[in-house]
Amino acid sequence: MRRLFGLAAFIGATAIAHPAAAAATFPSKPIEIIVPFAPSGATDLIARQIADEMSKTLAQPIIVTNRPGASGAIGSSYVAKAHPDGYTLLLGVTTTHGINPTFNKKLGYDPVKDFTPISLAATMPHVLLVNPESSAHTLSDFIKLAKTAKPTLAYGSAGEGSPQHLAGEMLKDDFGFNAVHVPYKGGGPALVDLIGGQIQFMSSGLSEAMPYIKSKRLRALAVAAKDPVPGLDVPTFTQAGHPFELTAWYAFFGPAGMPEEVTQKLAAAISSAAKTEKLKAAFANLNVTPVGSSPQELATHVNNELAKWAKAVKAAGVASPL
Repeated sequence: MRRLFGLAAFIGATAIAHPAAAAATFPSKPIEIIVPFAPSGATDLIARQIADEMSKTLAQPIIVTNRPGASGAIGSSYVAKAHPDGYTLLLGVTTTHGINPTFNKKLGYDPVKDFTPISLAATMPHVLLVNPESSAHTLSDFIKLAKTAKPTLAYGSAGEGSPQHLAGEMLKDDFGFNAVHVPYKGGGPALVDLIGGQIQFMSSGLSEAMPYIKSKRLRALAVAAKDPVPGLDVPTFTQAGHPFELTAWYAFFGPAGMPEEVTQKLAAAISSAAKTEKLKAAFANLNVTPVGSSPQELATHVNNELAKWAKAVKAAGVASPL
């Protein structure tokens, strides 16, 4: 009987000690980052740039795998169901952990309960765009125009429930004007029609909009960022006298239940990567700002984003997918 009790105690102690021992030696094998979108997009490029820098700090290869589909839900669900040992991570974005969970109840994951927040990696502000032929040369001009235009101005987006759509609804709500939403099959076609004059304004991520701004095919009126964007002679909304902030963001998550020590090691590696000159230069080319935050800061950020986007979804009347 004593031997049985002794064996049971040994097994129990081993079971408790094993996760701690694994955390202490983490990482001891390659880490996989799941990008829930197709290759070559901004999310994919950001993941690969950060992975290169993280691998130097953690002294292990970091593999980036694309699992696209369902607006990021397929890749996100995959990570939510993975073993929480820190070897399978997700580069989540505004859509996967801010917008879609507020109106789609069939995602297959909960953005808070099913994940361990690790670090906010990068942000990219939205920018308000009009056609160069528009009579609006400043943000104040645009707001006056939007309030008095006959017929009502139209704005484009990458589709119902997309960041561009909800950003347009936020602008309407914040500044008190009406506008007609015109959904497209992607942000690119919407920007082309803005250039052509078929729609009158659009809120777009800076990375997608910058080529058109630099070539003067579109006019940027204000950037929805806290601080001015280096190299872009465009005021922030606050500088233009009408405070408004809206950024796309990219953050690392693991499955729920990851060991605290593992989470902290990964967060430190991401923050370290964000401070390197190589990453800063690479992100500048994408018009993205590296961040690097604590897990607690990311958790607060996600909760704030869910509340913000839920309000926008309600205002837009976006229907939940079947």
